[in-house]
Amino acid sequence: MKKSLEEVIKRATVEPPKMTGFRDRIRHIVYRFSERFHERRFGIATAVDISIDQFGVTDPNCHRYNATNYRRFKQIMKWLKIRPDQDVFVDFGSGMGRVVVLAATYPFRKVIGVELTAELHEIAEENIRNARRRLRCKDIELNQMDAREYVVPPEVTVIFCWNPFGKEVLEKVFENVWKSVQESPREVVLLYTYPPWITHLDEALGKFEWLKERKRVALGRHLCLTICSFGTLRDEGGVGALLA
Repeated sequence: MKKSLEEVIKRATVEPPKMTGFRDRIRHIVYRFSERFHERRFGIATAVDISIDQFGVTDPNCHRYNATNYRRFKQIMKWLKIRPDQDVFVDFGSGMGRVVVLAATYPFRKVIGVELTAELHEIAEENIRNARRRLRCKDIELNQMDAREYVVPPEVTVIFCWNPFGKEVLEKVFENVWKSVQESPREVVLLYTYPPWITHLDEALGKFEWLKERKRVALGRHLCLTICSFGTLRDEGGVGALLA
């Protein structure tokens, strides 16, 4: 990472809240140990919480960067039945590339990241280079662009979002996914994670009849997962080939 970029990241980093209770401190210690272990294992740097307005992004529809917890991602993936070398994974708001790296440890045919901020995208590229020897999926594509303008490829079957956008951007992204499904009919599953008190997903579920909620799960005290599908899934049970 270039020194100037390191300085920008340092200035943009949001300090975590101080832990007061004994149990919260223990949880935080375990969390920090897990973060450092996995960062060193993959040779990547993603463990920061960043306010993206420091990069000139002032659109309120674009949320700050906060990497997905390593352990939580593993929990999330247990809900999927990945079809090896067939399913294609896209992370909207891919930031420094942590989820792209983690998804590539699974047998996806391809893993794609879409990130608006050039500085985070540059770090993600370096992280992918450093982690590549440990990845199962070698076909990785990173796109630095506005998610609203991303044309969803016809092979994409899994969409991941960690509360990346406000209502306007989120609905446009969902409309683009649905357009892709209409043009190339297939099962597409959405894995949407968010803090329990913040989500625009419910509004989208109420607006788009083709966006169907399948499961809603609490992942600890501070994170929720909602699994949705775009359109009707093939099997009669309504679970689909992609959901465990």
